[in-house]
Amino acid sequence: MVCLSSHGYGHFAMTAPILNALLEECDFRLTLRTTLPENLLRTRIKGDFSVIPETSDFGMLMHSSLDVDVERSGEAYRVFHQNYEQKVEDEAASLLAIKPDLILANIPYLTIDAAARCEIPCVAYCSLNWFEIFSHYFKGVFPEEQKIKKQIGDAYNRADLFLCPTPSMSMSALTNIENVGPIAKQNNNIIDLHEKIGCDKQTKIVLVTPGGISTPIPIESWPQVDHILWVCSWQVDTHRRDIIYCEKIDLSFNEILANCDAVITKAGYGIVTETVCNQVPVLYVTRGDWPEEPHLLKWWKQYGNVGEISRDELYAGDVIESLRHLWEMESKSKVEPSGIDDVCSILAKYIEK
Repeated sequence: MVCLSSHGYGHFAMTAPILNALLEECDFRLTLRTTLPENLLRTRIKGDFSVIPETSDFGMLMHSSLDVDVERSGEAYRVFHQNYEQKVEDEAASLLAIKPDLILANIPYLTIDAAARCEIPCVAYCSLNWFEIFSHYFKGVFPEEQKIKKQIGDAYNRADLFLCPTPSMSMSALTNIENVGPIAKQNNNIIDLHEKIGCDKQTKIVLVTPGGISTPIPIESWPQVDHILWVCSWQVDTHRRDIIYCEKIDLSFNEILANCDAVITKAGYGIVTETVCNQVPVLYVTRGDWPEEPHLLKWWKQYGNVGEISRDELYAGDVIESLRHLWEMESKSKVEPSGIDDVCSILAKYIEK
């Protein structure tokens, strides 16, 4: 069973390539436990699986994909941990009813804690963890801080392993870390996006995707520019012919990403590794206070063609000169998503027992 955080789409994006490889290599029954939309799950996982529409973590509450709602998140953690031991018992009862042979957890610590109590093998996997995120935002904020930190940290350390794909944030508080290579959906199919969309061959196709959490980018107010088509990951109410919703294109999100001319986004694990492994140039907006971000950006700048824009530039559509600079860069060497094999070889040992 795979237990996925529903905090955006990144946790799923980094997990789907592993599941697809495992389904090809091993014989097992796959269950996903998550509140992410089932149609999204089925666009990325190429095999049979069932879905339990539940989740045991909330991560951080967000104003948008760029901004954390720190106040509401802090209160949510305080409430969640007021009766934490009872929650572990309830979660353990749920797991015993499901009877999984192995849990891959990305990254609900309550489930990991309950799995240890039930003696169910459990492997944690993510480029971040909620212990580090909580510690960053709530240091000295309220009296329960140390108790909550201990409960979260102890839970993660009860996993059989905590697999950290490249690039990951520092996780010095954990004792069960195993580092693996980068994880990404690498699309090797060359697709003529111009033909699929029906636009001029001279047109540059730019994917604009702020992430899996609603973010109000007023792209319909951006200036129109000759020979640039904006492909949005969210539905836009406009009659402009230079803006198109990606679901109107008969391709998967990853196929659009891998074959477009540039991406405008923010730093999240899935978009970072997928743009690098598919050699797609990127303009990004920094989140500023998200503690995972510096680790992602360091790797992104080393292996990808990237440029930073401000939020003001993003909201105003003042991105043309930055895009032209990107397109003048020499492409960097291709990076292979070697972490897929790394993780599969580890998980296969549990499945084959």
